[in-house]
Amino acid sequence: AGLYLSQDAGLAQAAMGKDESCLTRTRAFFTAPVVIFHLNILSYFSFLWLFAYVLMIDFQATPSWREYFIYFWLFSLVCEETRQVLGGDFWNKLDVCAILIFIAGWIPSTLYPGRIILSLAFIIFCLRLMHIFTVSKTLGPKIIIVKRMMKDVFFFLFLLAVWVVSFGVAKQAILIHNEERVDWIFRGVVYHSYLTIFGQIPSYIDGTEPRCSPNGTDPYKPKCPESNKDKRPVFPEWLTVILLCLYLLFTNILLLNLLIAMFNYTFQQVQEHTDQIWKFQRHDLIEEYHGRPAAPPPFILFNHLQLFVKRVLLRQPAKRHKQLKEKLEKNEEAALLSWETYLKENYLQHQQCQEKQNMEQKIRDVAQRYRLFSPRVPLEKTCECQCSLMSRREL
Repeated sequence: AGLYLSQDAGLAQAAMGKDESCLTRTRAFFTAPVVIFHLNILSYFSFLWLFAYVLMIDFQATPSWREYFIYFWLFSLVCEETRQVLGGDFWNKLDVCAILIFIAGWIPSTLYPGRIILSLAFIIFCLRLMHIFTVSKTLGPKIIIVKRMMKDVFFFLFLLAVWVVSFGVAKQAILIHNEERVDWIFRGVVYHSYLTIFGQIPSYIDGTEPRCSPNGTDPYKPKCPESNKDKRPVFPEWLTVILLCLYLLFTNILLLNLLIAMFNYTFQQVQEHTDQIWKFQRHDLIEEYHGRPAAPPPFILFNHLQLFVKRVLLRQPAKRHKQLKEKLEKNEEAALLSWETYLKENYLQHQQCQEKQNMEQKIRDVAQRYRLFSPRVPLEKTCECQCSLMSRREL
């Protein structure tokens, strides 16, 4: 079952019926989930391209018409997310997060911090592109694997934080005396300890730091490690080296391999049920676009305006959207089974014909080679042998 098979019965009747008008067929075509899906993909890529252009090239103190158009575009996305907020899934939550960050960056949009916040919003909008790939049978299950691995990483960080903070606090207390700058405390405890896992060993672990401030007066340099009058480290160097070795042993060898094992287990679980997972998420995608308005953003505002006029101004009752059928009627199920049986028989008959033609061709090739290597055998005898072989094949 694909997006093309998700079109309701009205579309099929509109496409095949002779009494249907051209307007009805056109409307049925543009309200099909597959068409809505592709239009929304084109719309979203256009939004990201315009957003990136404004961030990198056209971000001015006074907003240009392109920036105002992005605001209008985002307003249409807000309206659509508001309509979907009651039945929101992970991707809707990601959209809401991106929109909130965009609004936070739009308030000081004429300042440099506003551009930074909008850049973070652009990252989340790009991550939203993964939802498009769920339609693929190959990439769709991989996205499910990534989502589950993110949960594994979230729980793994609790274990990692214990080792990072414990080693970072001990290292900072041994090396640096009374550091009062909060930003450099955070760098020494968390940032440097985290980078050590990936091989960036701090140079001051043995008391040597060429770029440092003796009394911590330079805000752009870390405070120098404690040393005596001979400029030798006061702390025992062997202790810090042993702590570093133990830290790398438990984090790089134990914890990282534990994370890889968790990833491998998650991958195997999803890989065993790849086809089922892909069908379920494809069904969810079809159902989502089956109930969405036909126009993509920002033109979707016209659909929302039409709904507002009908519901609020004209007081028309809401019509429940026709849902996808989960079960067929008896007559429809019988027709579907007969159609599948007919296609199966045609397929098997076609396969048998191909096998028969291949066998006959092989027999002709054998007879041809036999006639070439045995010129004394008359052609009639060769044909008789060939016919005999064919009759045996048929029996």
